[in-house]
Amino acid sequence: MKNTLFIYILSIIIIYSCKTPYDKNYVLQCNKSNVSKQEELIKQKHNRYVDSVFNSVKTSNNIKEISNFINVFSNHDSIDNLKKIRKNLFKNKEHVINSGININKIIEINPCYIPLYKNLNYLKSLNYTFDDLYNSKLNVKNPYRNRYLVADLNTMNLNQKSRGIDEIYLEPKNNPEFKSLFKYLETTKISIDSLINNCPDSLIKSCI
Repeated sequence: MKNTLFIYILSIIIIYSCKTPYDKNYVLQCNKSNVSKQEELIKQKHNRYVDSVFNSVKTSNNIKEISNFINVFSNHDSIDNLKKIRKNLFKNKEHVINSGININKIIEINPCYIPLYKNLNYLKSLNYTFDDLYNSKLNVKNPYRNRYLVADLNTMNLNQKSRGIDEIYLEPKNNPEFKSLFKYLETTKISIDSLINNCPDSLIKSCI
């Protein structure tokens, strides 16, 4: 009986001596801290993965892969740099074809790529490079140095159907090349209809 009572009393002492108060705020703080650490680890792993994909895509010379990265990871720090790389790749016929892109579909959207993608150099049966299209006779700062004209006179598409005609007329006031001219006319209060009465030389000097 004494042994039983002794064991009972000892058990009560042990229980009460080991009991600690429950601090709810402390537990919540610990949980938040653990969650924050886990989130940071996940974020670091994600960033390392995205950066590794970026480095691979950047040197791939594949337009489709670069476009997919731009669409999926549009907030990446170097996304603008990747867009510049893609833009330059479109200037190279070989890169476009190797990327599995149909050059004829691009030309339908933007005929300015015709001299880059089609063999217009009949003497050598080659397409022109982007550098070939520069007007080297003009000054580097001249805005017309980087311009070239393309005339797509085909009336049939690839399916031998009539392409029709779309006539586009650019309003002079919407043309950026005439911006300084219209500013001068507004300042001097000269109407457009009366331009013929003004000396062309004076107009040219005033707009420079």
